[in-house]
Amino acid sequence: MVTVDTTAPVITSAGTASGTYRTAFSYAITTATPAVTFAADNLPVSLSIDPATGVISGTPTTPASLAVMLRATDTAGNVATAPLALTLARAVVSVTSIFASDKIADGTTAASVNYAGATLAGVFPGDGVTLAGGSANFSDAAVGTGKTVTITGLTLVGTHAANYQLASTTVTTTASITQQPIAFVSMVFDGLIQTYDGAPKPVSVLTVPGGVSVSVTYDGSPVPPTAAGSYTVNATVTAVGYAGSSSVAFTIARAPQTIAFDPPELNAGEPATLRATSTSGLPVAFELVSGNATLIGATLTPRDGNPIVVRAVQTGGANHLPASVERTFTAFAKLPQSIDFATLVNRMTTDAPFLLSATASSGLPVTFAVVSGPASLSGATLTLTGAPGSVVVRALQPGDADYAAASEVERAFVVTERVLGRFINFSARARIGTGDGVLIAGFSLGGAAEKPLLVRAVGPGLTAFGVAGALANPNIRIVHNGAIVAENDNWTAIGGGGEIAAVAARVNAFPLSTASTDAALLTPVPPGTYTAQVSGADGGTGVALTEIYEASGVASATEPCLLNFSVRAEAGAGENMLIVGFVLAGDTPSRVLIRGIGPTLALFGVANAITNPQLSLRDAAGTLLGENDDWNPVDAATAQSAGAFPLPLGSQDAALVLTLNPGAYTVQLASSNSATGIALLEVYEMP
Repeated sequence: MVTVDTTAPVITSAGTASGTYRTAFSYAITTATPAVTFAADNLPVSLSIDPATGVISGTPTTPASLAVMLRATDTAGNVATAPLALTLARAVVSVTSIFASDKIADGTTAASVNYAGATLAGVFPGDGVTLAGGSANFSDAAVGTGKTVTITGLTLVGTHAANYQLASTTVTTTASITQQPIAFVSMVFDGLIQTYDGAPKPVSVLTVPGGVSVSVTYDGSPVPPTAAGSYTVNATVTAVGYAGSSSVAFTIARAPQTIAFDPPELNAGEPATLRATSTSGLPVAFELVSGNATLIGATLTPRDGNPIVVRAVQTGGANHLPASVERTFTAFAKLPQSIDFATLVNRMTTDAPFLLSATASSGLPVTFAVVSGPASLSGATLTLTGAPGSVVVRALQPGDADYAAASEVERAFVVTERVLGRFINFSARARIGTGDGVLIAGFSLGGAAEKPLLVRAVGPGLTAFGVAGALANPNIRIVHNGAIVAENDNWTAIGGGGEIAAVAARVNAFPLSTASTDAALLTPVPPGTYTAQVSGADGGTGVALTEIYEASGVASATEPCLLNFSVRAEAGAGENMLIVGFVLAGDTPSRVLIRGIGPTLALFGVANAITNPQLSLRDAAGTLLGENDDWNPVDAATAQSAGAFPLPLGSQDAALVLTLNPGAYTVQLASSNSATGIALLEVYEMP
């Protein structure tokens, strides 16, 4: 059997090759296994292949880039192919010599070159190739010899120029720049004094000879100035071949300005606004030259109809001169008028809206405005907001064509919260004995918080009021639920009595002598029921006054308050009667129950009780408001509602039920039969 080899040889030579225009070229095809013949497709005419050796050779005559296909055939006729990228490059040419022309200085760097005389290296004989220029420049425009000239953008021209390339398109050579003859220039300046108008102010420069260029600066700046002022102008010749400079003073004067000032319509007694404008746009001020008027800023108020002279002034600025103008005005003298606005009474927060009333002497209508406070206005109807405070109301009459505006009148009043009537002070004067004869004052404090109370027992202090037989050395004790809360013998023993004296003055209690042996306490008391017991500190007896004050000085709807007061003491006739005082505060009347109890005390084990007490009530003016000897059973229900213990029917105890306005009151309990005994006097605030 015959075996046929069908494996093609493998071409192993490089896949790229390069050559240069008119330079001998050679490339050999190699294979991994022997080949007997070789071929190449797409070779240029200047190259050929040896079919036996596979060598491609020749001298390229045209630069080109070619895709050549190589073939190799072995003895069995198997054919191998491979591509060959063939590059035939242009020949490289360099400039070996080139000449630039010397020139006279002209202020530029431009240079002239003789391209035709340039020498090229690398051009093959017989090829038509010459140098063409781009641009040529000296290194600078200054005068000098052998200065470097740089030539850029060189190209090749000629029949065979496409077959060559320059090694560099930029070359250098040397040439000289010689000095041009210098001509000196004189200068004449125009416009050296100008006036500010907001525009730049250049100076004109004329040269001799004419037409020579110069640079001009103003205090070193090339920009012509705008603002008024003095400047130094420097002019320097810049033209080549010329020289010269000059310096002069240049002034931009401040511009004049005018003021437009038109008089307003003026009425005597009424302010008017003056208006004036300046052509500079700067602000204008005003001065009163003469006339009976006031001028504040731009507000002119004539006082009468006589002439008024006002000057409008603009003081000038950096770019403008001062200016002023005077105008004479005559105001129309309106008739004067006044407002009659009566004093307003104080009000309660719950008061209904009410009408304000005021009149103007001119008969013109008066309007109102709330200046401040918890109130609002609708026309002349004033409505309180419900909050307490001080309200200030202004009455106005602006005048009309005949009458000047009236002077505004303000009235103020106080709005307070309506506070229910309440006790703020109790006092009792009685003869102080011993044992059951000591003075026992009971009181109740309502509310939810502590209340500071001032409690006093006055004996020696009564002598100044003409009371005979005063207790010489009283002692006071406050008791709650059988326990002593506080006690005092001499009032100055507590811090020298300074705080007690200050509080006493605030609650309108009469002052005590610091040398007296009167007793006093200032103490906070929680809500509850208490007794104040007054006795002789040394076992003595005599007339004494016990007092209980709300020491906070506040009487409002939310403050803790005294609800009732009672005093047990000896009572008789004349100086020995039992006297109780109390003060009602607030804004509303209070219903009060007052009882004088004697016979019924025996039911509680009190010996020597007064047998037939008699009550009388007087106000601060001494007016008798009510009296009673024997109580009326009709008042039994009233006493029960107040929390008072019941009285037996037919007893000779006394009682009064009255409705009282806020104020000070005095209750007197005396024996109707002139007998002396222990009595209990009670004062209750009714619900």
